[in-house]
Amino acid sequence: MHGLRKWLVSLLAVVGIGIMAYSGYQIFTTIHERDVSKKTNQQITDRVVTTRPSPTEADRDDPDPSPETAETLPGETAPIGVDFSYLQEICGDVIAWIYSEDTKINYPVVLSADNADYLHRLIDGTTNAAGTLFMDCRNTGDFSDENSIIYGHHMKDGSMFAGIELYDSQAYYDAHPVMYILTPAGDYKLELFSGMLVSADDDTVYTTELTVEEAGKRMEASDFRSDVQLREGDRFVTLSTCAYSFNSARYVVTGVLRPLT
Repeated sequence: MHGLRKWLVSLLAVVGIGIMAYSGYQIFTTIHERDVSKKTNQQITDRVVTTRPSPTEADRDDPDPSPETAETLPGETAPIGVDFSYLQEICGDVIAWIYSEDTKINYPVVLSADNADYLHRLIDGTTNAAGTLFMDCRNTGDFSDENSIIYGHHMKDGSMFAGIELYDSQAYYDAHPVMYILTPAGDYKLELFSGMLVSADDDTVYTTELTVEEAGKRMEASDFRSDVQLREGDRFVTLSTCAYSFNSARYVVTGVLRPLT
């Protein structure tokens, strides 16, 4: 009996050491992949992104456009530029770059035939838990759909789309009311008007069809208030990331695209 007890104690000790070793390996892997993702994205950003000078009011053709003429914002440019030629040499699936000033959101966006392709893969092909921001495979990729959906992981270090959930605060929205989406064909300002917690299976949110009326409902349900004006013919972008308020929770932010000259 004494020998059996001693054997069980030894077995439990071995199991405990194994569990600790596995947990340590998991922690190491997570930290390592996070560092690799950060380093890779920074290297790509340093190579392809340039900062543009801020235009003065005198540089604008129409510094205060009326709603009728604001479909394209005259004289306004995105605060950054992107070398898409080089970027697409790295990854032919790159379709856009999304940028939010004074935040960590400053990443390429890809599109492939399967939404799982970039869930755990960087644009250079490296397997990585952080993945890459990607557009829904149902979208055309040129932002011509009524609603283009872009997904990104909610990383614990605040990278990727973790910052999306911060839009549950009015103060955060007031500090970051717009983002910029740059594409090989042209640039856009994304005027944000809705942030809300939803379920991953909400078909009214995860759809490529979005009327102005439905967009208005999102604005009414938003965690923040905005004065963005919605008009017939507007095109929208929905940004989605994981949330942890309930099982399969997602936080989504929706904005209207305004082409820049």
